[in-house]
Amino acid sequence: MKNLIIIIGTILLGAVIVNTLVLGDDNSLKATAGSIMEEGNKAIMDSINFGDSGGITAGGSGTGENGGTVQ
Repeated sequence: MKNLIIIIGTILLGAVIVNTLVLGDDNSLKATAGSIMEEGNKAIMDSINFGDSGGITAGGSGTGENGGTVQ
């Protein structure tokens, strides 16, 4: 009987832990990890800043591979 109570208690405790950490709403680990990934992606994209690459842009001119002019 004592072993049955321990088993049932362990199952209930596991269900509570899974519910609060994984299946929860705004304060769950899943939601927290999602917001961290979103902030990280935003920081990476802001640091890359594709617009200021300084290379040849569409419609501009420059030098081709063989020394020819590209327009």
